[in-house]
Amino acid sequence: DGDDQGWSLESPRVQVLAVLLLIFVGNQACRALPFYIVDFGPNAVPDHAVNVALDFSSAQYALLATFGFTVPFTLASLAAGAVSDGAKDKLQLSGLAGLGWSAVTASMALAGSYEALLGQRAVLGVFQAATNPAALPLIAELFPDARATAAAIFGLGIYLGGGLASLGASLDDTIGWGGALLVFRAA
Repeated sequence: DGDDQGWSLESPRVQVLAVLLLIFVGNQACRALPFYIVDFGPNAVPDHAVNVALDFSSAQYALLATFGFTVPFTLASLAAGAVSDGAKDKLQLSGLAGLGWSAVTASMALAGSYEALLGQRAVLGVFQAATNPAALPLIAELFPDARATAAAIFGLGIYLGGGLASLGASLDDTIGWGGALLVFRAA
């Protein structure tokens, strides 16, 4: 009906876009959080710096923050595209991926070694790879009259999630890096 073509929050398509945006914000927040829970300064303490707690160097952090996530994410993105093409319910696929990366984010709080954290970060990349391939065709289907606008709204998730992740530094100061990961698992 005519209401579906508008931008009212009562419109089902706008509600789906809002859910997709929230999923993408959470995706980006969990992806960027590790940047805010490290401290390579001389006064860093284990409770507030994952690198001190798990005894890893800045070179190991570089691997964790880049290739440890990016390579699995990139490879899984190709598979996620094929899975999404065959999925009947793309919103459900995106939501399931969100549950997966939320669980991985929580498990990172329990990491007992750098190697475990690196493996968890790789699995995070695999789960997060499903977000865009599931969301973008759904957005195109729901907004044939405004694909670019709807995709731009969805794309705000990168910046909103990155901004949200920066709050991880405050959480780290208050409840430690593990606590920050546990709070962000809900993102």
